[in-house]
Amino acid sequence: MYKQGEKVLIADGFKTKSEYESSGIFDEYLRSGSGAVLKFKDGGSGGKTMEDLVDTIVRQCINLFHGIQRDIGLILYSDRVQVHIQGADEKNASYSTSGVTTTDDELETRVLNIIDEVYDPAKVPGCDLTEHVLNSGDHYPSSFASDVAAVGALDRWVTREMTADFGRLMQYAGRNIEFENSERDAVWCGTESRPCVDCTAGILGSTPNSRCSDRVMSTRLSTGIRYLQKMVRDKWAGVKLKVLEAWDEPYEGHENGDNAIDSLHYEGRAIKVTTSDDDATKLSNVASLAICSGIDFVEHKGDHLYMAVKKQDWRERRMVHFPTADLLVAETPAEDEEQYTLPDSYSHDEKSTMHIFDSDHKEERKLSNNGKIKHFKSPSSRYFRLSPSLVECYQAIITRENKARQETDPFIGLTVERGYLTNTDQEVILDTDPRYNRHVTGRAMQIHYNNTYGDLDTTVYTPMRLAKRAVHKCGPNFASKQFSIAVGLYDTSVYIEMRSTFDAWVESEDLLPPGKTEAEFKAEMEKWLQRSVEGRVIDPDNPERACRTSVQPERQSCDFKHVHPEPVRRRRSTGNDPDSCQPQTDTIFCKSTQKHRDTEVDKILWEQITAKHLGCGEDDIKEALEICFGTCGTCQTGNVWWDKQEHCNNLLHWLPFDFYDIEDQVAFYVRENKDLKQAACNGHCIDKAPLFSLVAPTVERLYRPDPKRSVQEPLYSATNNPLPVYDLMNRLYAMHARGKVRVYVKDSAELSTLRGSLQMSMIFNKDVSEVDFYVQFPENVEQVTSTLENLLLEWTKTSCPDHAREYVPPFTIQELPPGHTKRSPEFALREEMLDKQKNWEKNWLKSHTLL
Repeated sequence: MYKQGEKVLIADGFKTKSEYESSGIFDEYLRSGSGAVLKFKDGGSGGKTMEDLVDTIVRQCINLFHGIQRDIGLILYSDRVQVHIQGADEKNASYSTSGVTTTDDELETRVLNIIDEVYDPAKVPGCDLTEHVLNSGDHYPSSFASDVAAVGALDRWVTREMTADFGRLMQYAGRNIEFENSERDAVWCGTESRPCVDCTAGILGSTPNSRCSDRVMSTRLSTGIRYLQKMVRDKWAGVKLKVLEAWDEPYEGHENGDNAIDSLHYEGRAIKVTTSDDDATKLSNVASLAICSGIDFVEHKGDHLYMAVKKQDWRERRMVHFPTADLLVAETPAEDEEQYTLPDSYSHDEKSTMHIFDSDHKEERKLSNNGKIKHFKSPSSRYFRLSPSLVECYQAIITRENKARQETDPFIGLTVERGYLTNTDQEVILDTDPRYNRHVTGRAMQIHYNNTYGDLDTTVYTPMRLAKRAVHKCGPNFASKQFSIAVGLYDTSVYIEMRSTFDAWVESEDLLPPGKTEAEFKAEMEKWLQRSVEGRVIDPDNPERACRTSVQPERQSCDFKHVHPEPVRRRRSTGNDPDSCQPQTDTIFCKSTQKHRDTEVDKILWEQITAKHLGCGEDDIKEALEICFGTCGTCQTGNVWWDKQEHCNNLLHWLPFDFYDIEDQVAFYVRENKDLKQAACNGHCIDKAPLFSLVAPTVERLYRPDPKRSVQEPLYSATNNPLPVYDLMNRLYAMHARGKVRVYVKDSAELSTLRGSLQMSMIFNKDVSEVDFYVQFPENVEQVTSTLENLLLEWTKTSCPDHAREYVPPFTIQELPPGHTKRSPEFALREEMLDKQKNWEKNWLKSHTLL
């Protein structure tokens, strides 16, 4: 009513006995706290009456009262309304008036009409009556042989004496359905001391003994029937749904009820219906409407429909999503709840997320590609708890272990030794480690590699490997759900659990490598978890493809021999791609620069190289030098380019010019960014390496196309004669780094320029312990971070585990501290001299304005 502009006040509520006596008013409902007097603030406005207030009270309260098996009591006054919960011994609702023209009977009629509206859904599902057509003898779903197969078998009879279980069943109070109520004329119902009731016109009351059996059903069935009755009335004017039987119990002449002893009727999960006009020709359409209403099983019996539903939590319908299935949250019989009670250490909110499911006739149902319900539950219990994250964990380990599996390789599966256990199950297990007695939560499992056929290499697929794999594949998943992981290492298995804090332990330190302690194992697992959560573990989506297209990077060595990656080898064997750049070696540029390249090779490089002792083969070095710097050709693809890559890479690995001892000093920057060179080269950068000093002058060599003119052009330009030396040398420099590495960039574009060096440092070089990134401008930190994350995501998912590190080293990204780009006088002078040497002609032209 607040939304309609009316404010309602509680005019009277609970008071102590003395307070009521002093006022001269005594009301047992108000005195007990089960009643209240309501009225409009300031007497009401907007044309609302006390009858309107009654309507609102009924709409808001009736289901709550019926849900606790109590009836409503109403007293209508001229300026207020009293509402209360009828007592447990009061068999029906109470309606009375005082000081108004409305009679008690008129008030009752009004309330019953509102109850009918409450049981009429505002909206119904849209239905295609042609989608599921049932003729006599047909049933839905046809994939199940019976109702039990579709919805699960009867667990046990629910009787009125089973207070909790019977209280979970709903009594349908609306009059928009006809109820046959065939038991109404019997002397007794349920027990010989309880008389039967006639509920054809409406409910007698809501207390356990007042309830009418044919109107009693499970919450899930009641919800479906509400929709169905509305759709039947909408389709056929003047026709109602007619219930022949719902919940069943013994009655006079039928000491075992009307149905077979294992019937779902005794649990309130089955119902028989027809239409009020008994027109069997309508039943096919009614069946289609029932399916549309959410009824789980529908069978056309010829003269009526039989319908049944799954077990469901009586409070509300909740579905839990697993990787390949959705499970309906169920409930256990009240008398079995002790078996499924969760430890007091969990809060109410935590317990509310540990759902119970029904496994009856569903044990073979797949929850993931390789995980079935039966894998995760106690074989002695019908009901179970299970977190979807635990199933995802199970499947992720299996998927990872079979990534590189070939057709002839054995499938690597997992066996769940223990999944969900009831409290009794856990109590009787004698070898339960107190550190992992959490199976009752559905968040823990004890697993081992499945070696049923004896074809698994147990020296490779060990519990230690499984523990590490679990942390890697399950830790990030658990973290995304605000949990950590607990891992226990045992002789033949591994325990995994979702916990609020990380933990790891071993059954015995004898399971660890010699000299390693349990504390060290825990520390190692915690580090592995951090790397996994941060996405730093090298874990390619397709290991076979990743290794097929990868080549192991190496440091300088005479044993090095360049190997092209598989895609290049394949393209070399098939010839140049007509859609790619076509290499040209006989261009005017190549012909005219031949003598200049020969001079670089013979007079400059070779003389410097041979001035030192050659530890590698002299002929091999000379051949590599001649092809690397002496060959001319366009395009950065094709055979000419690939020959340059091969021989330049060999040359850089074989030359007796190294990178010095560069532990904790290596720094990368884009050489065109002179502002960052001072900061980068403050320690050690590639510019200081002897190998760089040898080849850089030649790589950057300028020549005069016309000796008579002063115009100079690059000898190794990207257009006329590209050279891969700088890229290869930066990668090689990165492979020689040890310890901490520093990277200086202006923005994400510069970071991408350093892609090759970063890949070597962070993916392949196992001696790099940390990488620190410094961004020149603070506004670019975010874009640099995003670009780096994308690169790492690509590399961790595509790099070959045989060649790469296990994980990306830890890294930081921060703004470059102030003053780090300020050049020292010595540095500025050296850079100025280098600039003048390279750009003397440009500077000369600038100084002569007349030119």
